[in-house]
Amino acid sequence: MLAVNDHLGKMFGYAEEDIIGADPFKLLVTGERLVIEPTLHDENEIINETLAVRADGSIFPVALRGRAITYRGQPARIVRIRDLTRRRQVEATLNASEERFRATFEQAAVGISHVAVDGTFLRVNQRLCDLLGYTRDELLALTFQQLTHPEDLNADLDLLNQVLARRRENYAMEKRYLRKDGSTVWANLTVALVRDAQGDAAYFISIVEDIDDRKAMEESLRQAEKMETVGQLTSSIAHDFGNYLNAIKGNLQLLEPYQISRRPADFLKSALAGTELAEKLIRQLLSFSRRQEPEFEPVDINALIRDIEDLLRRAAGDSAAFSVTFNALECLTICDRSQLESALFNLIANARDALPNGKGEISVTTAIVARTDEKTAEAQAVARDYVEIAVKDNGHGMAPNVASRATEPFFTTKDVGAGTGLGLAQVARTLTQAGGAIRIESSEGIGTTVQLFLPLHRK
Repeated sequence: MLAVNDHLGKMFGYAEEDIIGADPFKLLVTGERLVIEPTLHDENEIINETLAVRADGSIFPVALRGRAITYRGQPARIVRIRDLTRRRQVEATLNASEERFRATFEQAAVGISHVAVDGTFLRVNQRLCDLLGYTRDELLALTFQQLTHPEDLNADLDLLNQVLARRRENYAMEKRYLRKDGSTVWANLTVALVRDAQGDAAYFISIVEDIDDRKAMEESLRQAEKMETVGQLTSSIAHDFGNYLNAIKGNLQLLEPYQISRRPADFLKSALAGTELAEKLIRQLLSFSRRQEPEFEPVDINALIRDIEDLLRRAAGDSAAFSVTFNALECLTICDRSQLESALFNLIANARDALPNGKGEISVTTAIVARTDEKTAEAQAVARDYVEIAVKDNGHGMAPNVASRATEPFFTTKDVGAGTGLGLAQVARTLTQAGGAIRIESSEGIGTTVQLFLPLHRK
């Protein structure tokens, strides 16, 4: 070393007289000579990063930058040495920060994504992939618009545009996402915009929280409130309605002994049967709203259907081909007779409404079948005998998402005023109270089969 400045002495902890004339590789850790010395004979500028050693033996990172010069008439090389300790500390801090961000991003309990202004996903975490059922690569090839339920998309886009227009800083909303398997999932979405140094929109940060269970609970509460309303309404009108029916039924019964022609007699019989069904409807509503307990008794299903077969045939309509096939053995069960009758009328009415212009086929069959009790733990599952009542039609059928909700209270696909959505719900409740079950098989354009299962009762 021919000459050094004061700063180099301070950096390495040497006095000037201790290093002038010394081997420059004294300042570097052992072994760096083999890497750097060959470059000293190169006329080009040298740039390198290596490890230096202070007088006290401590090691620190440095950057070397040297070029060839003439010093006091002889060839030499001037080398600038810069301490990189602070820069490496900053880099380490940034790397740790990036690692923490990556861990937070990936391990978060909610879905997180970076979304371009046009809606393309730039970065997604595993939780969002799991929530929507896509792989990471599949999600990165999509836009959030493609994954948003059509009914929620306009509201989402409107809020997003307000953020882009600086009318709001961020937004939150509840929306439905479309999963890869076609199902929907409710989520709480929170969105904020990141802008670049010039203030232009760079990308959105989206937080997606799964609230599907909460939505299901809210829906259950709403249904419970509806049922409470039905209970209050039913209780308030049942008494008065019953009085009106009693007056009608009493007068019809007074007419029965009189000698009248056969056709008016049929009308009279039908009117009386109608009042009896109306009375059963009152009991059905009271039971459905949990204000009247069912009256369980032994019931022969074959005999019950024979008793009301003519009424069922009329409920099917004049244009439908209606048939009943009975099992050869006695189909005895324990149930509420009036509730089961109402359930059958509901099923026949639904089948009739499913036929195009009321034309088609409706059949009722009874059978004794063995099936596993689905309410029993699998480890203890046992097969038992059930009475099966199957009501089949060849009407327009139902889509899978409709069939899966058919027994929900107040769910109906009929026009406003054409149905309450209580029919199949009451059928399902009747069977549940009797320890039975309901199964619906339906295909669009082919028809629907509703199977009612009631435990077989042996005398």
